[in-house]
Amino acid sequence: MSKAATAAKARWNAKNYTQLKISVNPDIKEAFMAACAGRGVSMAGVLTAYMAEYAEMPIPHEEKTVDYSTRKKRREAVANAVRNLTQIMDTEEDYRDRIPTNLQGSEKYERADATVEAINEAIKILKDAF
Repeated sequence: MSKAATAAKARWNAKNYTQLKISVNPDIKEAFMAACAGRGVSMAGVLTAYMAEYAEMPIPHEEKTVDYSTRKKRREAVANAVRNLTQIMDTEEDYRDRIPTNLQGSEKYERADATVEAINEAIKILKDAF
């Protein structure tokens, strides 16, 4: 980011935000930082959302638009969807495979198996699309 862009952002932040300093247990801080990083969210966003919810105050949301204007961007979006679905399918397969042998004909097992099959079919369709 250029110096001019950094300065402009700093001016905008100073006009639209205020800082809040808090003291917390170091273990809580580290766990919170790790949880936010693991979920790919900002600590400020999580704390702001919690404070607004606690104060029963709505947060105005900015609509984020996703740019799918090029074929490359659409292929990347489909590849991301396939990766996410694959992770979900793998997790559901693990769940299904941990069901005890004596329950492998149960409704729970059948639903897990059907879910795996449906996700697998969706992955095949998405891969075939591009």
